[in-house]
Amino acid sequence: RTIRGLTFYEHGETAGLGGEVDNPRWKALWAGRLAFDEAWQPAIRVVKGHAGPPLEDPYEVDGISGATLTANGVTHLLHFWLGEHGFGNYLAEYRRELGEG
Repeated sequence: RTIRGLTFYEHGETAGLGGEVDNPRWKALWAGRLAFDEAWQPAIRVVKGHAGPPLEDPYEVDGISGATLTANGVTHLLHFWLGEHGFGNYLAEYRRELGEG
């Protein structure tokens, strides 16, 4: 459930705006956050402004100034790929095999 890191293979974002998804400082904000809530539904999201530290705001990551569409896109892609239309069923089966729900 805990995120260790986030990276993108490729993107077409504008440098200095949405291109900040490749900024090591922004990527470091993901470590320790929780991708799923207690019901194993995708809950992580990029918020406008600043999120608290992982222990206080486990489901939120700081937004990227000037890149609201990119931030929304990151949230949507994570919810899609971690949800039932992406790898959600596979992840649920994996958790079941591990005895984690």
